[in-house]
Amino acid sequence: METLVIGGDSALDWQGDGTAPLRRIEAVHRSPLDSDKLLVGNAPGLLIEFDSPEWPGGLLPLRFADGENIAPATLARGGTITAPNILDFGRSISVGSADVFDENDLALALEEILLDEPGGELKAFERKNFNAFGILVFIDLGGRFGVDRIRFYPRNTVQSSPATPFHNDFLRSFELFTNDGQALTDDGRRIWDPVALVTDSQEPVLDVSMSPSRLVQHIRLRSTTNVNYEIDEFEVFGRGFLSEARYISDIFDAGEPAVWGTLRWTEQAIGDSLFSRALIRTRTGSDDNPFVFTRTLQGKRDAEPIPFSLLDSQQEMGREEYEGLPSNDSSGRSWDPGPVENDLVDWSPYSTPYPVTAANGPGIPVSSPNPRRYLQFEVLFQTDNVEHARVLTSLTVDYQTPAFADEVVAEVFPREVEASTIGTFTYALRSTMRTGDNLGFDIVEVSTPSKVVSIDRIELADALGQPFAGRTFS
Repeated sequence: METLVIGGDSALDWQGDGTAPLRRIEAVHRSPLDSDKLLVGNAPGLLIEFDSPEWPGGLLPLRFADGENIAPATLARGGTITAPNILDFGRSISVGSADVFDENDLALALEEILLDEPGGELKAFERKNFNAFGILVFIDLGGRFGVDRIRFYPRNTVQSSPATPFHNDFLRSFELFTNDGQALTDDGRRIWDPVALVTDSQEPVLDVSMSPSRLVQHIRLRSTTNVNYEIDEFEVFGRGFLSEARYISDIFDAGEPAVWGTLRWTEQAIGDSLFSRALIRTRTGSDDNPFVFTRTLQGKRDAEPIPFSLLDSQQEMGREEYEGLPSNDSSGRSWDPGPVENDLVDWSPYSTPYPVTAANGPGIPVSSPNPRRYLQFEVLFQTDNVEHARVLTSLTVDYQTPAFADEVVAEVFPREVEASTIGTFTYALRSTMRTGDNLGFDIVEVSTPSKVVSIDRIELADALGQPFAGRTFS
């Protein structure tokens, strides 16, 4: 039995840098913005901290310092900003136009108020000379954050910009609400908590504090004025740990079907352990790609997704070919990229989370199907209070190659007996060895809930179930 060790002071870190006894395949995950686009990396949404000076070699959810603006990374995390009731926005002359509506220009103008980039002080989201009243702006931060302050303002205020002297074009009346991403009505609509209802602001910099801080994923801003206004920057100040963050490991290749044995991990609680948890799941596979790439015939309604390559219809389409679509086949037909699906044939689904009580203990058997050549695991960090979290300090998994057998199935008869009586049971064990290079085994251990009084007989049978050896015990 060999052991793979990740994190801590081992030779392999959580991002796959270093040396490992197994071949490593880079982790790939779905983009938060487009489920059919795959990204390379171990931290979907960039919500994991890998280089904490307080926890060298550890893995933990991202933590924000007091006063840190979390808005600029919203889009990278898979968040969004929209204004659903604007239908009259154009940027042909850099301001709104009642004659032209350009959805892309509107999206760019909104995104600019979140981003912290050079030159941003020269641009703004404007509602001037038409339809200022009742405009809604929705922001999805791409995760749940502890938020204690929201600030927004026009140009030439917080950031000096004499070339755009619009410091008096601030939002004078507005409603501001938040939602934590979980509070919903029975029919799935968000329940909004009020933050501020301002009717006649005299300050160009709108600075709204929340005490105590609250968990926020969604923000709703509604203007309640007909006066021209603009927003240069919209800032959201967070604090503490993310309420949820996900890590996915690289895929580990044993080179042949392996028995993945005992999983062990060490973790520590930051703050009160009652408020946080780290949930670990595994999956195993027989090839190196847990996704299925498909193509659809261009121009055909309800076209069936086809997972086979244009170059060889007997082979599954690979990621490189998929990302090269649209493309034509030998008959001149055009094919578009279809949905990216989970491979449920060659890969198992992720297991149910291993018991949190198994942390810092002797370990727990890997519950994913065995033997399999490939292994991947994920960690979901959760906290109910932004001041508390878990840090995973190391993880190990034992593996055996070659596998003892391709399959081992055990049964016991009878299935039910009368309580508090001595009964006789027959245990049957069937092993399947198809590959020819299985290691085999010569010891079988049977765990029972009560003491075994005696063993009466052991038999060995061939592939047809015919006994060829046995021993009776007196």
